[in-house]
Amino acid sequence: MGRLTRSTLAAALLLTADLTLSGVASSSSMEPTPGDVTQELGDQSIPGAASGAAPPQSGTEVPTQQAVEAYLAERLKEADAVWSAFFTQMRLSEPKVSYIIVTPESGPFKSNCPDLVVQHDTPNAYYCDKDEASAGYSGTIYLPVTTMQRMWTGNIFGRESVQKGDFAAAILTAHEFGHHVVYELAEQYGQARPTGKWAELIADCMAGAWATSAYYRGGMGPGDFEEAVAALAAIGDMTPGDDPHGTPEERTNALLTGYNGIPNRYPPGAPAACTETYWKQG
Repeated sequence: MGRLTRSTLAAALLLTADLTLSGVASSSSMEPTPGDVTQELGDQSIPGAASGAAPPQSGTEVPTQQAVEAYLAERLKEADAVWSAFFTQMRLSEPKVSYIIVTPESGPFKSNCPDLVVQHDTPNAYYCDKDEASAGYSGTIYLPVTTMQRMWTGNIFGRESVQKGDFAAAILTAHEFGHHVVYELAEQYGQARPTGKWAELIADCMAGAWATSAYYRGGMGPGDFEEAVAALAAIGDMTPGDDPHGTPEERTNALLTGYNGIPNRYPPGAPAACTETYWKQG
């Protein structure tokens, strides 16, 4: 299962767990047959977090760096438990990924993904499947602490959200988790991963499935989901670009698909709703 290590209190927060806005990922040479993944997942929903897990605490007051680190660490541990339980439920190997909360004290982290150096205030969060921060753990999630701290004020990667609050940081952490979930499903089922904007939209959808789990265990308060929707809308593509993530409408629809499921097909929190809708190429 997951473990937390820290060389000093000033170092980066590094979590390694059994077990995504940016989603840096390598391409696969396998031919895509996404229906196989969807068929295998069926109508199973991800479970709620383990009993006793601390729910996100909604608020707009800007916390200290230490409080942000603790908040993000709790979300990471919670997501690890939820997704590990789902993979076990599906008789899959528990996925493993590393997590680094980048602080001013830790200095920048240079990734093996092209041109990626993450500092505490880099205006994005990342997943790179090429980084093995801990032996045997494929992929690393990077969360810049100052950037995540700004989300309490409605600053989402340099763009203004119409909703302030901490749950934006929670959903964007869940988005990065979503990238690794897709990576593991592709690896374990032997399929090519989604590419282009679909890689981002399916991560948004997986974040919505995680939010369903948070809701059913009482971990979401009034206004939390609205903060999540507003955060993704704020960072949606306004114009076409070389690194598409989806328009504000596409990103919020993806979140809602994971959260609500697909009527008469998949219940709320069913990852197959995400794979059927967004496991695409191009």
